[in-house]
Amino acid sequence: MALDSSLRLRIAEAISKSAYAEANAQISLHSDKLSDGQEFYWAAVSYAFGSQDQEKALSLFDRALESGHDYFWTNFQKANCLLLLGRVFEAIDCLGLAHRANPSKLSSEGLMTLARETARNGEDRDFTHCVRTMVASGILLSESGQDTGSNNAAILNTFNIKTSEYSTLHEARKEALADNVDEYDLINSALGESINRFHPVHFKNKVLLNSVPKAGTHLLKSIVAHMIGVPFSEKFLDVYNFNDIWGCADEKPAYFVGHLPFDLKFAIELRNVKHMLLIRDPAQLIIATARAAFDPRIDRPDYRFIRSNFSLREYVVMLARGYQIDGASVASFDQFLKDFMGDWLCQDVLVVDFDSVLAIAKNPSSDASRYSMERFAEVFGFDLPGDWIERTQAASNRSLSATFLPPLVGENRSDDLRFASDVLALYAPGGLAAYTALRNRTIFRKS
Repeated sequence: MALDSSLRLRIAEAISKSAYAEANAQISLHSDKLSDGQEFYWAAVSYAFGSQDQEKALSLFDRALESGHDYFWTNFQKANCLLLLGRVFEAIDCLGLAHRANPSKLSSEGLMTLARETARNGEDRDFTHCVRTMVASGILLSESGQDTGSNNAAILNTFNIKTSEYSTLHEARKEALADNVDEYDLINSALGESINRFHPVHFKNKVLLNSVPKAGTHLLKSIVAHMIGVPFSEKFLDVYNFNDIWGCADEKPAYFVGHLPFDLKFAIELRNVKHMLLIRDPAQLIIATARAAFDPRIDRPDYRFIRSNFSLREYVVMLARGYQIDGASVASFDQFLKDFMGDWLCQDVLVVDFDSVLAIAKNPSSDASRYSMERFAEVFGFDLPGDWIERTQAASNRSLSATFLPPLVGENRSDDLRFASDVLALYAPGGLAAYTALRNRTIFRKS
């Protein structure tokens, strides 16, 4: 039997006046008659704030949600109840659900206030969980905590937090950078010795090996260096040094390596150059980019924050959406893919796909590998040397790579790639299309 109309009216009036003890006195006498979401919600609120029986209140909040009652208010008040019990993680989750139910009622200010409060109280894990919830809910995290309603969709997809504001963040680990420098020097020295084992091969053309960052640049440039028997230059081209390095280069045969996004200035300078563009499947690319943040040898403020507070998959989502952390700004992955791949579509670039390069490294003696190496030789302008298989095998030695990382603890590559594919389908459709279009132009495709 449901509560009669007069009793419902009295309870509603008490709740509206925040007279929760009065409401609880009425409800406790008729708790067996509660029959719909509204009544379960009233009962939950009265027990949470009127009788201090928060455990009973939580079960009633769940009944209200099961009955389809207002998801915003039910989750919001359930969060307040959980806070009274000191269960901050669960409270933050409920606030995230409340925001999703009605973003206009719970702006980022509410969660940001909670974040600052938990940080001020020294509750480090709670603060981190709050940040995670806000990221998952699509809320802009900014110093001002401004209302999400006033931001456009592009800004909502940006994770923005200044780590130095929060005293509870883990202190950056004091990494043995000097040891890392020694490690890099040793690897590069071993690489040079490996290349110098082979006699130089003269080539005719001026070549740029341009690549999307984390596309497998080191493997390809190692194969090229071993093939021509000449160590690659340590002057790595990027947007900051292009003019200085390129302006000093003469017209004689040479090859350069770099990460250059599309720019009209670059495109004009590279018109008479054999411009190879190394691309990679975007799901593999974002996983490789995310894994770099967990390399303790790289001392970046955003990476220190990431590896102290987030998982690989959480960071994949952040990369897909773009973020700013303590001065480090990373554009959305869609923009990244367009800058380094899609915008080169209109240029005469020689596309090389990483999967084909990896196939060469794994099985250099195959007919497919020979065909691919012959295409490389055509680009550079030399005849494939007789010992090209030995050169390729030497180039593929992982111990000669300063960028190779072993699997992370708990990493499941196949599952992570599926997860990354789903994330990119949502956040980077343009970049995925750019990759597909360029892959159809790879120099390894047989006409």
